[in-house]
Amino acid sequence: MNSEPRSSTRFESRDWTALALLLAGWFALPLLLGTGAPIPLNDDWAYAQTVRTLLETGEFRRPSWTWVPAITHTAWGALFTQVFGFTFQALRWSSLVAGAFGLAGAFTLARRTGVATAGAALLAATFAFNPVHVHLAFTFMTDVPFIALCLWSLVFLGDHLRSGSWIALIAGTALAIAATLSRQTALVLPAAFAVAAVLARPLAWRAWLAAALCVGAVGFVYLRAEEWLFATGGRWSRLYSVRDASKFIAAAQPAIPFHLLKHGVATLVALGWFLLPLTLRAAAPLRLRLAASALGIALATFLMLRLDLALPPTYNIVRDLGLGPLTIGGHEHLPHAPRWLWWALTALGAAAGAQAIAFFLARTLPRLRETLRRADLLLLLAFSAGFLLPHLARPPFFDRYVFTLVAPLGVALLAAASKREPDAPRWRRVASLAALALFVLFSFVGTRDYLVRSEAKWALLQELRAQGYGERVVVGGIEYNGWFDDFDPYERAPKDDFVWDDEFVASYAPSQPGYAQHAQQAYMRWLPFGEERVYVLRRIERQSQPAEQALPR
Repeated sequence: MNSEPRSSTRFESRDWTALALLLAGWFALPLLLGTGAPIPLNDDWAYAQTVRTLLETGEFRRPSWTWVPAITHTAWGALFTQVFGFTFQALRWSSLVAGAFGLAGAFTLARRTGVATAGAALLAATFAFNPVHVHLAFTFMTDVPFIALCLWSLVFLGDHLRSGSWIALIAGTALAIAATLSRQTALVLPAAFAVAAVLARPLAWRAWLAAALCVGAVGFVYLRAEEWLFATGGRWSRLYSVRDASKFIAAAQPAIPFHLLKHGVATLVALGWFLLPLTLRAAAPLRLRLAASALGIALATFLMLRLDLALPPTYNIVRDLGLGPLTIGGHEHLPHAPRWLWWALTALGAAAGAQAIAFFLARTLPRLRETLRRADLLLLLAFSAGFLLPHLARPPFFDRYVFTLVAPLGVALLAAASKREPDAPRWRRVASLAALALFVLFSFVGTRDYLVRSEAKWALLQELRAQGYGERVVVGGIEYNGWFDDFDPYERAPKDDFVWDDEFVASYAPSQPGYAQHAQQAYMRWLPFGEERVYVLRRIERQSQPAEQALPR
């Protein structure tokens, strides 16, 4: 058994009140923002295609572009579209509901690990209202449901490690299976559970048995699922084939040190940003804060200059003055933050990330023997390390990968605090809530701008389709070309991003060499406030006739 937790883990009335307030705040977001136009966003077109095919034909078929199993993800989306009809809004509501489950999972994980109600509420809010989480919840990407499954699996697996409950083990294993059938990276869940169970109680046969059952059950179901995917769709998910993995490792081996350093900097900065409300509130000596900050800033600055890394060091969801990937060209015509501001934010992230690491080490190293007996804490650390390390060694490295670790690492940081640790002074609590308020504001404005920008682009592209120019002659971004192109789903277009011909190009630039402006659409952005335009450009030479290029749907 583990040592006595820092706070009672039983849910009381104040826990239910805190959770209800958090969920009310979460569902206020779609009520204020809406769920956007009936258009695909980011990469969710691929998963939406699978749901649509399942509803129309009863067959489970993934586009060739999809590299994850997506079985549970498809089933979750199909549940909502079966009731409300197939629309992208229904699919987004499935993600928003999954986000609510994730919020509840983060709160419950913190409470079950011994964190007091106030700390658990702060952790859950830091997780749920993170800009990455909010943005992804307004898409049908796999991340939000996947993280929710992982968190609830960690809740029940942690319960088994604390109490020995076999019911908790069964529930945690079942949720780990569901997470693995969504994205195979969840295979780290049973592995982390096995490491935690055996390290905490190496001589207990029950620990070895539980580890074997969890690993065996998840591994068996995953292998059978991959065999089924191959039989029905003719291909494995990526990372499944040992031969393909060996080829990748051999080809990428010379660049692995570079990727480890580059992605390590991005991880430090991103974790510093994402955990900022928690690190601001943490009680720690000023000397430790200053030393950790100086070391983090110096290390990040040296590596960014030495490796000639771009600003911001993170990539994919958090970008310059906004949220969401830009899938068409002309980025230089969008507003940009001054370079000094990004250096300041990078320094802040590096300092906060180094502080979080220093706080955890300062709390655990003096009590290392006690820490090693806390199997639930080891579970969170093993899961975080196992999930992150493979991503560090290879591109692409997205900020949403780092976000997956916010709840587990945040809970570990809070749970490692000593019982004798004093409460944070009032000014730190105010600073923590101010950082959280900035999270909410940036999440709201950034997601709103992304939805409006996407709708403006799609309005232009739909006008082209009405004129008879289909996706085969339009470069509209991967979510446009991938969704509409009706070639065989296992065939690839002759160019990247499903582009066949570039007679028409959607762009944020009003012109480019060899093209003339064909149409434009204005919209209002909030960050920074002002009017912005998206354009469709047409190649000057070799123009086609609409009837020859249109593809009927």
